[in-house]
Amino acid sequence: MKTTRDALAAALAAEGARVEPTPYSPDGLTFTSRTNVFALAAFKQGLFEVQDEGSQLIAEACNARPGQIVVDACAGAGGKSLALAAAMQNKGRLVACDRDGRRLDEFRLRSRRAGVHNWEARTVPEGSAGERRIGDLRGMADVVLVDAPCSGLGSLRRNPDARWRLTPEEVQTFPPRQREILARYSDLVRPGGLLVYATCSINRAENEDVGAAFLAAHPGFSPEPVSTLLGEARAKEIGAREHDLQLLPDRHGTDGFYLTGFRREGA
Repeated sequence: MKTTRDALAAALAAEGARVEPTPYSPDGLTFTSRTNVFALAAFKQGLFEVQDEGSQLIAEACNARPGQIVVDACAGAGGKSLALAAAMQNKGRLVACDRDGRRLDEFRLRSRRAGVHNWEARTVPEGSAGERRIGDLRGMADVVLVDAPCSGLGSLRRNPDARWRLTPEEVQTFPPRQREILARYSDLVRPGGLLVYATCSINRAENEDVGAAFLAAHPGFSPEPVSTLLGEARAKEIGAREHDLQLLPDRHGTDGFYLTGFRREGA
């Protein structure tokens, strides 16, 4: 919102921090020196946020534009919401939803630091009570991002102890919830609008299988090519498949994120 990548790199260099451009995200920088990033003046001024490059690509794949209605269905602390707001240039309407209102409180603090003001927060519980909280948006959104609750298996490089805390039985509880959340928020997409589904998982049951089940139950949606979401050259460089992308730590240097998109038929 407040700067460019080149200008930020210069500002960070002036503070003694060493950075280099991210290879895939057009807006990212990677710290190459040990740095307390939260103590930097550039951070306190809202010039940047800390976010995995994979998360940046997911937000970019939404292709949010100024003046649109954009819904972040599982916003959490709002990292991807901030990236969406930047793409919208503070113009339009950004609705950040989460079942845990306390997580949205953190987004409020981050949005003030970043200078974001085109957003609203909604606590949306699971079940019928949640339907009423988003009913007014049905068929209205140009873009809906569902970064669904998941096993987090894609973040084991940063949280290796999770393998001892996560049981196979717990992993199996996520796909039914993911299918329900994706179906619920798909109702908000306008004809011709875009629905993006993402997880931080490398588990097929949470990724490809959820997408396939959604398409089978929602014939009004069709898969969107990754080359449309991220551009043909970059999709090829990253190694995306035609209709989805699995990022891997050993190949891309990111967390193990998954993304796919669906276009609602009509205009």
